[in-house]
Amino acid sequence: MLKFKKTQKMRGITLMETLLSLAIGGLVIVSSVQGVVTYNENVKIQASSALLKKMQKAADLYAEDNFDQLVANAPQQLSVTVLDPYLGSTILRDPFRADYRLGTRTYTYQTPDPVTGGVTTQDALQVLVIAQGANSHLADSPSVRIDVANTAGTDAGYISPFDDLCNDASGTSMPAGTLCGAFGSYAFNTSQFPGLNGNSRYAALVTKGDSSVY
Repeated sequence: MLKFKKTQKMRGITLMETLLSLAIGGLVIVSSVQGVVTYNENVKIQASSALLKKMQKAADLYAEDNFDQLVANAPQQLSVTVLDPYLGSTILRDPFRADYRLGTRTYTYQTPDPVTGGVTTQDALQVLVIAQGANSHLADSPSVRIDVANTAGTDAGYISPFDDLCNDASGTSMPAGTLCGAFGSYAFNTSQFPGLNGNSRYAALVTKGDSSVY
């Protein structure tokens, strides 16, 4: 009995299949690159917010120890190196390479006077830790600076590069350049703090002496 061997015909790869494979490979590479970029950005946001909270706590201790002197000299701009004793090291930049600085201001508020039955005027101090400058991505992307502030908490805020990104306590839309507190906690014009300007990105606020805040 004769057995016939079945032969198979080899089919070549068509141009269409080649192009399809290249297109799929390109999409995978692009997706991978975008994923790495997004991951790196999220890491920087988390690191920046953690560092901002650390700087804010150091500024709070610094303001506590130097309250009278800071009130007497306010408003003023200070080097971030004044926080070195509270941080244990010098921290000049955030993960986005933004430079840190401090700005101070004072305001007065009134409290009931139990002796006279009237009111007493008190001084309050505010210290602002400001992140300024940095690479173009932090400068051009409002969402990044907003994410840093929101992750850091209600003491933090971002400087809005556009109009209507936040509102004041009365609900009025604020213009570009406003320091907008995370989750709507406060709103300040850049002129209210030395060192705060259009080149600022985000910040953290410390308030000392105002019992109504606490």
